[in-house]
Amino acid sequence: MSGVAAPTPIPGLTIRPYAGEADVPELVRIVNAENEADGITERETVAGMRAWLSNPSAQFDPARDLAVAELEGRSVGMASQDWVDTRDGEMRDFRLWGAVDPEYRRRGIGTALLADNERRARALWSSAPTGLRPVFGAFSADGRPAARLLDGAGYEVVRWFFDMVRPTLDDAPTDVPLPDGFELRPVTAEQYPAIWKANREAFRDHWGGSDESEAAMRRFLEAPDADPSLWLIAW
Repeated sequence: MSGVAAPTPIPGLTIRPYAGEADVPELVRIVNAENEADGITERETVAGMRAWLSNPSAQFDPARDLAVAELEGRSVGMASQDWVDTRDGEMRDFRLWGAVDPEYRRRGIGTALLADNERRARALWSSAPTGLRPVFGAFSADGRPAARLLDGAGYEVVRWFFDMVRPTLDDAPTDVPLPDGFELRPVTAEQYPAIWKANREAFRDHWGGSDESEAAMRRFLEAPDADPSLWLIAW
């Protein structure tokens, strides 16, 4: 849990705690500007950001775990950290993430945010140590500035994810039978908690860990792109 060295001070830059709802539009703007600059099609929304930030849990509380970088009074970056205990029972993984307005890249802001993220993670660990080994974790798409930043800070790649696209659904099979005893039924709202818990249980033998709290469930369900009408649940 060594982390990045303290960055050189940047004149006019301040890193402050998340101030609540008033920050949300600027955070959305920063994330979307960065994605657009890097050719990433995903876009954040105010409603989606609000769902993420309005449901604190022990593992992620924006009042504690989210910071905003300002340069001469303008929001230019953000950084968050949360934690999970890995399923092998060996590590507490402090997962770090951030974004910088592309107009303000290559000024050391990302380095300053990463150092602040690590500082807050260390403080959280010091206040509640466990028998697990603390580690820093982060993620970035290959080739993005964040990947170079993490590489330069001594982070090492431990796994990859791939986005895979099927060019057409025209030849997708539509008549695959379910095994005997199973059926698909429309999902109703009172079933959401049971489905959430079953999903979390199904992934408990996967690499890593996740926030399984009720607050994490609300973050997922309140996001505008959560559409239970599209779920296929086998009973």
